[in-house]
Amino acid sequence: MTRRTVLLLLVVVVLAALFAVLHGAVSDPGAARLASASESPAPERGSIAAIPSSAPDLLGVREGELCGYGRFAPGEGHLLPAEVEQGARVLLARLRERVLREGGPRQQAQVQLVHGARELRERAEACGESASCMAGVEAASDALAQDLAERATRSRDPELMVLALKACGPMSGAPACAGVTPAAWAERDPDNARAWLAMLRTPGLDDAQRATIVARAAAAKTADPRLDGLLALATEPEVSGASTPVRLAALIPVLGMAAAMPLRGQSEAERYCKAPVRTAQERADCTRLADLLIDRGRTMSEHLLGRRLGRGLGWSEARLEGLTLESHRLSRVLAPPAIESFFDFFNCAQAEHLDRRIGYTLGEGELAWARRQLRAAPPAEPLALPNPLRVGPSEVGR
Repeated sequence: MTRRTVLLLLVVVVLAALFAVLHGAVSDPGAARLASASESPAPERGSIAAIPSSAPDLLGVREGELCGYGRFAPGEGHLLPAEVEQGARVLLARLRERVLREGGPRQQAQVQLVHGARELRERAEACGESASCMAGVEAASDALAQDLAERATRSRDPELMVLALKACGPMSGAPACAGVTPAAWAERDPDNARAWLAMLRTPGLDDAQRATIVARAAAAKTADPRLDGLLALATEPEVSGASTPVRLAALIPVLGMAAAMPLRGQSEAERYCKAPVRTAQERADCTRLADLLIDRGRTMSEHLLGRRLGRGLGWSEARLEGLTLESHRLSRVLAPPAIESFFDFFNCAQAEHLDRRIGYTLGEGELAWARRQLRAAPPAEPLALPNPLRVGPSEVGR
């Protein structure tokens, strides 16, 4: 696959991932992330398969409702009303200018990634079939990766390394990306199981090295994929103080980039832990890791991965059923209001849900927040387990 194809495909990937996350197409957010985590070299996360069954509305819908604006019809070259999108561009440019002047290292890396990705997408779309134009886009992509890699390698902040890992794809030509690795993330984030799991994708690992990595992951204190730090940009004064329509438009590239961040090492962890030749110690490490992901993971992604590891380890059906039921209940707490088409996620009900999601994501995390909501208001009636043969929301948690 050429780099030109990769850059153009990423346009579709980000829209697909954004739609899946905001729409709640897979009501278990962890399932949504896992379903869109192809872990293939390019794109790193997201796939056409992540688009829900109602996604043809993206092509056939004629109008939508934008909170604070009213009804609108998408036009050629713009998703939202042109004046709203222009307002969002101005807002993001002002935000970037201020943050690069006076912001901290993490803020600066965040705005550089969001701004750079948006600029690359727009330039790639405008290139058409021009090879010389795409060569310029590729050079700009390498320059962005070089900038973020240099920032990450100079810092001990694991968030910067995760952002750089996103920018330094497998086809990047940026020299500084050589120092951007999952091992560098784990070095900066040793108590985070997610950082160690990312190392499982390192080429050439032998069984002893995999066992050491899983043991370190199992001994960690938390499991945080660090995917949602970009949402902190929503709290910057330029964004939070804008009118609702412009704020929503400005958040689209932020949410799209957060949704497209990769989850590394998941399939490798599953394969390792379900292998029948594991020693007693290795199985114990896998069990501790699964418990950690379920009990102390930050997102529903960890809950789902923990359940998958448990299934591979041969946990009882009663235990797995209980975890699936918990996932179903948590997912209902986290689910956004129902929508019928792509453009419904710009309405006021979705805007309120988005504000709530940003709040708990940046606070205690979605899994802890959802559990607290359930403790405060337990389900009034027993909830039936999802029917795996039925297509629709009842598939949650499987």
